[in-house]
Amino acid sequence: MLPGNLSHIAIVSSNHSTLVPARMLVIHNIGVGAKEQDNLFAFRQTGHFRFKPV
Repeated sequence: MLPGNLSHIAIVSSNHSTLVPARMLVIHNIGVGAKEQDNLFAFRQTGHFRFKPV
């Protein structure tokens, strides 16, 4: 959840953080285009979903 109680979706990348190598990066768009960033735990998480490989 973003500030103001706005919902937001992020996709976990296969790339790792340079600061904490065990932490994965996320791909998301918060108004300035899609970016891959190290903010997996920057916002409150309300769900976790996984797609089965085809």
